[in-house]
Amino acid sequence: TASLGLAVYSWWNASHAYQRDLGSLKDESKRLADEAQRNAVESVSQVLDRIEARLRQSIGESLGRDLMRFQAEAVSLVTIRESHLRLLARDYEGALRAARECYSSAQSGNTNYIAHAFDAMADTLRAAAKEGVSLSNQSIADVRTLVLNYPQLHQDGRAITVKELIDGM
Repeated sequence: TASLGLAVYSWWNASHAYQRDLGSLKDESKRLADEAQRNAVESVSQVLDRIEARLRQSIGESLGRDLMRFQAEAVSLVTIRESHLRLLARDYEGALRAARECYSSAQSGNTNYIAHAFDAMADTLRAAAKEGVSLSNQSIADVRTLVLNYPQLHQDGRAITVKELIDGM
């Protein structure tokens, strides 16, 4: 019976040690799994933060460019309307100035307004000539400089018309 008691005690002791070791392994496994999860979450969080920062920067730059383009288009729209109104009021200097401002804004916005600017300049130059109104040398020089510096002067009939009108003054 002593050997049976020793066997039971050995079995109990081994079982208890096994349970203790198993508990330790479970605790260690849980600790390692929790640590791995924290590290993974931290790593993914850092990657996502970098991606978010890049996206914010990219979106911000894109929105900034779009905003600048829309502002330039709004200025073009307003100045071409101003040019037409000044032409109706026979303010030829003001009409030319507004048309030049439209041209400048159109270069960084909607380039379709460049054609409108040249049309407004031509209309103003024709109206001033028809009325016998002399435009200032500065206004003529400003329009001449603008037209001569226009990169597509020789391909754009409207620009050519403005150049011819200026040359005839």
